[in-house]
Amino acid sequence: MKENTSRLTINYLWGLSLKESIAVTMLGTIMALSKFAIRIPLDIPGHSGIVWMTVLTVCCLSFKKGRAGTLAGVVAGGLAVLLGMGHEGILTFFKYSLPGFTMDMLFFLLPILRKRWYCVAITATFCHLTKLLVNYLAGLILNLPMSFLILGIKVAIISHFFFGFIAGLAGYLITNHTLFKNVSKILGEGGRQ
Repeated sequence: MKENTSRLTINYLWGLSLKESIAVTMLGTIMALSKFAIRIPLDIPGHSGIVWMTVLTVCCLSFKKGRAGTLAGVVAGGLAVLLGMGHEGILTFFKYSLPGFTMDMLFFLLPILRKRWYCVAITATFCHLTKLLVNYLAGLILNLPMSFLILGIKVAIISHFFFGFIAGLAGYLITNHTLFKNVSKILGEGGRQ
């Protein structure tokens, strides 16, 4: 008796199939390149997070198994370092990978967070705020004056909170839109199994 191998799903990378890994890698690339391609003329800290955190949220909500957010964050962080984005050098890698890892862990430990728009928005807010932890560590490594460092982070917390919330809401709305669900069906359910 022959086994139907076309129905078999082989996990290649962090619990994701090959097709899912490629899709997540593309989303990670979009996260990194969005800084170059999409310019939002605001001089507010964290405003670029609207785009890349939306992509990260869509990634984590679409691929429920495996570590999609972590993989997308690692890809985005690696590209950011290779393209020379950011002033922190190698620490720029963690500005993308830490939010991806954090979102994966929160959705894994508390799957209920995926169900409601406000839970997703608050999760994305918290994950976007983890980027400030990297900024704080970079300031310590660069030996910036502590008062200057704390003042800068206090100002950035409010804007990161706001932009992270908007990105989480946008990501939730995108993944729950009928058009997106139809595209997911065409692409093979995108990990919604």
